Amino acid sequence: MKNTLWVIGVFYLFTCNGQEERHHAAQGGAVEYYTKLAGIISPYLEFKGRGQITGEETVRLSHYEFTYGPQGELRSIRFFEENEPGNNSYYGTHEVRYTYGTGQRVRTYYDANGNKATTYRHYYSGGNIHKEVFTTDDGDRTSLVFLDTLGDQVATGMGTYRMEFQRCNERHFIQEQFKKDGTPNILTTYFPLYRTEIRTNESGFLRSIVNLDKNGAVAKSEQAGYARVVFDFDAYGNELGWSFHGIDNNLSDRKAAFDMDFGFAKVVYEFQWKDKKLGLHHGFKEFYYDEQNEPVENNRGVHRIAYVYDDHGNFLRSVAYDLGGREVE
Repeated sequence: MKNTLWVIGVFYLFTCNGQEERHHAAQGGAVEYYTKLAGIISPYLEFKGRGQITGEETVRLSHYEFTYGPQGELRSIRFFEENEPGNNSYYGTHEVRYTYGTGQRVRTYYDANGNKATTYRHYYSGGNIHKEVFTTDDGDRTSLVFLDTLGDQVATGMGTYRMEFQRCNERHFIQEQFKKDGTPNILTTYFPLYRTEIRTNESGFLRSIVNLDKNGAVAKSEQAGYARVVFDFDAYGNELGWSFHGIDNNLSDRKAAFDMDFGFAKVVYEFQWKDKKLGLHHGFKEFYYDEQNEPVENNRGVHRIAYVYDDHGNFLRSVAYDLGGREVE
């Protein structure tokens, strides 16, 4: 692949001025660099780099370093803030390491100092998760449990103690979540669905979440108010919004559930691009539309939110507005 370096390992040397440099040997597995990771909704979906850059560009851009083994297997992902190890990554810490065994696949998390760390993803909402342990059957991941830094099984912040998966094909799987007592649990508070069919598009970016009933048929969730969530990703993996749909695929307004915003059927992002291909921007606006595809205010009286970032990609502030352009507290 273009912009790929071949290495056997990665190690650190320090220059005389104390700046850390990464040096790579010239043979073995591959190393790739990306400015961003694509948005996902399930741990079954692998972390996917987007905005590929060269090794030379890493000195000026925050990035993710993907390291592969000799057989092409992913070994680690590490996050760097302008060439310094950082913890402010998509998965909540500096590094995720991969190990593979008979009937098992494991992801383990570490901070920028090499200490054990926990991951944070919105579909977990906390939970002191240091290891994600997948059970595999002939290479397919079938279930997932979570371990803390002491090796004890724990629940996510959502209360999920175990997840189960059924692979349908390369772009399609079914997922269910269970609490410690074995009762079904929701996907997230924003998507209060118990059994879902999750799909990706041709490029591997998230495409849809479909609610399923006990018989595996597409069903409208009376609690959520929709049957499908459809995501809009561009060719570079930038998320441009999402929408809620009924069984008939028509837009459907989201209902009140778990103290989440509701009263809209579609969310659209409008970015101020710095470099669209690399996913870099100065900020963006978020707009709400109803099931008639008309501009609408959500239950909090908000139609538009402006998010402002600095030149280094750090979030600074957000301001909400109603349909009349008045600022909402």
